[in-house]
Amino acid sequence: MFDEDDKKLYNFTTDHSFPSNAVNYMMEDSRKRILVATREGIIIFKDVSQPNIFVSFGAKEGLEKHRYVPYRKTMTAIYG
Repeated sequence: MFDEDDKKLYNFTTDHSFPSNAVNYMMEDSRKRILVATREGIIIFKDVSQPNIFVSFGAKEGLEKHRYVPYRKTMTAIYG
């Protein structure tokens, strides 16, 4: 993730509580949150001005172990 104000590039891995090191898809929703889909779960950045604060959903939170991809431009995820 790139912070345009500070000109910093943030790299997140499983060491930062990401469910996976590989990102399958990223999108911004209507509330300006960044959603990241990985093979192991989903990450939500609620405030892009604070990239170190995010919510991660993976197997520990009850998601099944599949590749998550968005369905059209909605917030619904389907199994890939």
